[in-house]
Amino acid sequence: MLTTTLERIRKKKGIMKEEQAGNKKKIINEQKFSEIKNVVAVKQKVEGFEKIQADVQQEKINTFKKTTPSMESQCVTKRSHIPLKIKREVFKKAHFQCQYVSPQGKRCACKTQLEINHIIPISQGGT
Repeated sequence: MLTTTLERIRKKKGIMKEEQAGNKKKIINEQKFSEIKNVVAVKQKVEGFEKIQADVQQEKINTFKKTTPSMESQCVTKRSHIPLKIKREVFKKAHFQCQYVSPQGKRCACKTQLEINHIIPISQGGT
């Protein structure tokens, strides 16, 4: 009778250990499931954010296209060729130096690679 009681106690302990091990596995599985669920939620948020960013970028592009006139519409007339004689006179009048003056009042000292620009841009009706 004593051995049967001991066997019953051992069986109960074995069952309890198995139940405890099963509970631990269940808890671990629940934790893993919870972690996976959180990762999926974060991934969905990131994908949603990326879609919003793409939509905003596309909207910026569309707005830019609508508000920026094309090059053809900006040029009212085609720039005519400036004769060499007139170019020389303009450079001579400018003492062969750049005529740009900064907002601080300093004149550009460049004397090479000079260009002739219109006082009033062609796009604004200049000649």
